[in-house]
Amino acid sequence: MTAAASGVPIKIIATNVSSTESLGILVQKDSSIKTVSDLKGKTIAISSAQGSIAQHLVIEALKEVGLTTNDVKIKFILPTDASAAFKAGEIEVWGTFDPYMTIAVNNGARVLRTGKGISSGVGFLTVSEEALKDPGKKAALKDVVKRFEKAWEWQQDNKEEYDKLYSKITGLPEDVSREINSKVNAEFRPVTESDIQAVQKVADSFKEAGVLQKSVKVSELVDNEIFPNK
Repeated sequence: MTAAASGVPIKIIATNVSSTESLGILVQKDSSIKTVSDLKGKTIAISSAQGSIAQHLVIEALKEVGLTTNDVKIKFILPTDASAAFKAGEIEVWGTFDPYMTIAVNNGARVLRTGKGISSGVGFLTVSEEALKDPGKKAALKDVVKRFEKAWEWQQDNKEEYDKLYSKITGLPEDVSREINSKVNAEFRPVTESDIQAVQKVADSFKEAGVLQKSVKVSELVDNEIFPNK
């Protein structure tokens, strides 16, 4: 959304859907913070930069209890750096997503609020408008989304093998990989009207909170030609 609001010429060509519980606000296990209301006056580290799904979760979670981002201090940290700092106890409150969330929880972090009831779990695959103007690149993109779709189908049909591959690539234990993959990339498909509406709510929330300097109309960013609905 931040790229679109900044005038970057991009188009949405596909949707990926994850569990709404694959992101959350975490606190240290011995933190005195017990509820979102207790975040008032606290510093919240958010991964990654402005406009992330973690920031949206924080904004809406605060709104639920009558608070705004003016009631807390926000700082943005790259996920890898935040993960190390949180593990070292240098961060008390962290808004993040998988795989970092599951890793932290398995290391003792406490979940204050997940994205359930706030996040749609909807993410988009975007490309530059320039790429869509190039016949060769356009053909390649059509091939790529079909490959992504087949890869997702293979993952769903071969979960045990995929978890082992994920563990091998990431170096994570298989039980952690299994937990992460049960929530992440739950679906890959063409963009639907409900997807557009869900993400429009996020864009409107960011505009209201001052994250976006101008409104974004999500429907105008969609290209259904690359990956059409069947």
